[in-house]
Amino acid sequence: MSNKEENNILMNEVKELHASILEISKSSFEIKKLCITTIGIFNGFFLSKLHFSNNPKATNLDIIITSIIITLLIAMLFHITDATTYFFQRKNRERQSIFKQLLSIENNPELFNVREKNWMSSIFNSSMIMYVLIYLMASIAYAYLTNSIVILSMILFILFFTVIFLCKKKRKYS
Repeated sequence: MSNKEENNILMNEVKELHASILEISKSSFEIKKLCITTIGIFNGFFLSKLHFSNNPKATNLDIIITSIIITLLIAMLFHITDATTYFFQRKNRERQSIFKQLLSIENNPELFNVREKNWMSSIFNSSMIMYVLIYLMASIAYAYLTNSIVILSMILFILFFTVIFLCKKKRKYS
């Protein structure tokens, strides 16, 4: 096989990977929209069964707490799905960069700086902040309704270290 034929094959592979990356990126956005829609519809339907009264003790807190827990579960499932798409999007970009590097005449390695991709970077990245906010809001509501200072402390602890992790990661790649 000639060098030109090999380059054409690599170029076609780069184009296919680019199309794949765009589709995965679109699906990631759709997953986020579907998550918010599912949570909204579920809570709208579920909480419509709630009967409010002037007496706070007469309000059924079990329905609200169940709604919060199921909201957290829905968010976790969508977060896992979204992190998986993000992981494969990054893997395809990595492959695309390798093929581009093979096509490069000068083979300038600075142009093709490929970082290691792993599941943790897929779960904790800036595009996943929506899920962190859902976890935070639902957990604070749950802690407030159950008067649980332990849960609230755990939430703040996890939030603090998540923010530190994200900021440290941003500095490392900047």
